[in-house]
Amino acid sequence: VIKNVKAGDVSENSKEAINGSQLYKTNQGFDILVGQDTADNRANVALGQDKKETVEFAAGNSLEVTLDKNAKKVTYSLKDDITVGKDGEAGKDGKVTVNGKDGEKVTIDGKDGKIESKAKDGTTVTVNGKDGTVGAKGADGTTVTMNAKDGTIGAKGPKGANGKDGASVTINGKDGITTITGATDDKDHKNVIALDGKDGKMGITGKDGNSVTLNGQDGSIDMKGKDGKNAVNITTKDGIVGVDGQDGTTRIVVKDG
Repeated sequence: VIKNVKAGDVSENSKEAINGSQLYKTNQGFDILVGQDTADNRANVALGQDKKETVEFAAGNSLEVTLDKNAKKVTYSLKDDITVGKDGEAGKDGKVTVNGKDGEKVTIDGKDGKIESKAKDGTTVTVNGKDGTVGAKGADGTTVTMNAKDGTIGAKGPKGANGKDGASVTINGKDGITTITGATDDKDHKNVIALDGKDGKMGITGKDGNSVTLNGQDGSIDMKGKDGKNAVNITTKDGIVGVDGQDGTTRIVVKDG
């Protein structure tokens, strides 16, 4: 054993002997750090061991990694099929957001199975797999919603200058009912038109309660005045046209022939 060897020059062209302490330093190797600098996120790769240590470049979720041995090059790339988050397991819900240069944004959220596309002016289109809806919302608050669960399509205008609800249209595919509602005025009144394909009726209700109902099943027409008063009913039962006024008073009777 040769002792007390002076530290030699460690350089490209050096021909000097080096001592153990210098070899110790080189054998320390290097550390690998992932994320925040903590003991759990740091690993050491030692040099000068009898068996070489290996550093593995592993691909995470939806990634794949390739190695070009000749070029000593490691390349990461996305898989053709991308999965974010864990299916049916505890943890964070998967979410992907793509931002456009002008303020547009597309978000895929695994929590509710939702896809949302948002334009620069705030116009938004949303597909929600959890509740089975497809909806669009304009920058002014106008909305259109299609609901696959209950078979409805609803369109609603923005609120008026008075802060009340705007006009709306609702189509119920299951019951065959279409309801058209006008904007609400300052007295919370609104005009309503209802088309009932199931019962064969069509009704119109004015802001003050005036209404007209056409009944296709019995061929009758019902009319009511303000607040439902002064009702009039027109019937064509048994080929006879009759008009009944308030309290059942017959006012006009027309017979065939």
